[in-house]
Amino acid sequence: MPDFWVLQERDKIARRGEHVCQYDIEEPQVVEQSDVRCPVCNAFAAPAIWMPPRKAKIETKDIGCGDLLLGVAYELVVSSEFRNIYMKTKLSGLSGFEPLEVIGTKREYFTSRPKIILAKLDETASGVSYYKAPTCEHCGLGAIKSLDRLVLDPTNWDGSDIFMATGAYNIKLVTNSFCKQVEQAKLTNFVFIPAGEYHFP
Repeated sequence: MPDFWVLQERDKIARRGEHVCQYDIEEPQVVEQSDVRCPVCNAFAAPAIWMPPRKAKIETKDIGCGDLLLGVAYELVVSSEFRNIYMKTKLSGLSGFEPLEVIGTKREYFTSRPKIILAKLDETASGVSYYKAPTCEHCGLGAIKSLDRLVLDPTNWDGSDIFMATGAYNIKLVTNSFCKQVEQAKLTNFVFIPAGEYHFP
C-alpha cells in the first residue's frame, strides 16, 4: 500500500491565495447522472457528470492562472501542459481530457474526472465523525462531519495514480508517482498534503 497525498484545492470559497485561479460555469450547465452504482447496496457511487457544452469564465487576470483551475467539485480542470505530462508518463486514473472553453484566458484547458473507487475509510484510524454514517460495508458512502486524517481501507485500491474513494467523496487522492511528475514538470497551482496529515474541516 503506497503513501497517498491529497490534492488540496484550496480557497474555493474565499477565492484568494497565491496563484489561485477560480472559474465559474457559464450557462447552459448540463449534467447527467452517472451510472456507477455500488454492486452491494445499489446506491449511486459517483456524482453527476458535467456534459458538453462545457464553458467557464475566470475572474482573475490571465497571469495568475496556472496548470490547475478551481471550480466544479468532482472535476479536474487542467492545462494542456498537464495533459501532455500525464499522457507521456503514463499516469492513470483520469477519465480522459475534454476541451473546456475558458473565457478570460488564452491558455488551453481540459476537464477530466478522477476515477471513483469503491473504497472505505478506516474509520478508527481516520478519526472520522459523520452527519450521516455509512450503511453499506462495501462502499462506505456517508456524509462526513469531520476527519482527523485520511486513512483508506486498502482492499479495493486498483493502482490508479489519481482517484476519489466513495468513503471520502470530493477528496482527490494521488500517489507519490503523480506528485513526482507534477513537481518535476514544474506545473503550477498543485498543492499536495500527506493523507495522514489532512484534516477536515
